[in-house]
Amino acid sequence: MVLGAAALAANSSSANADNRVRRDRKLVEAAAHQLSYQAISDAWAQSNAANPAPLETLKSAVPLRWVGAHEQAGSVVVLTFGAHRATCIDLISSPFANTVRTRPGC
Repeated sequence: MVLGAAALAANSSSANADNRVRRDRKLVEAAAHQLSYQAISDAWAQSNAANPAPLETLKSAVPLRWVGAHEQAGSVVVLTFGAHRATCIDLISSPFANTVRTRPGC
């Protein structure tokens, strides 16, 4: 009986952690829908020109731990946030669309 209760508690804890990651992803997805590529791209360019204020404003739109930002393929800007369970959630902004990716490793 004790072993069954321990297994149930472990499964419950894992389910709660998974739910937290899903909630964290929804926060980033909401930002991806609200922010335009132009706003993200401009903030990234300003940050590279020693003006971090616009990027700070974008970062504050997502109440998760900020991990960093980088550019990919010349025009794609990736904003990375840290979620529960050492999970990274990337807001990937391109001229075509904003998307969100969840991956391990933060």
